[in-house]
Amino acid sequence: MDIFNNTRRQVVCVENDMRSTFPGFANASLLTVGEKYTVIDVEVHSWHTLVTLLEFPNEQFNSVLFEEVGE
Repeated sequence: MDIFNNTRRQVVCVENDMRSTFPGFANASLLTVGEKYTVIDVEVHSWHTLVTLLEFPNEQFNSVLFEEVGE
């Protein structure tokens, strides 16, 4: 997904079984692969990016779990 696009938009989940200690993976099981979600915030860090979704406003997910809709 485009981590530098901070506009509200649809993304699709491409992975939900990431076993990683990096930020944003612990709650990946909340997601459904193939399901569309709405990005409401993107927080870019030096070595990872966290995404907040409209559907889970109190959770952050690692950006590698998503692709832009239509990619």
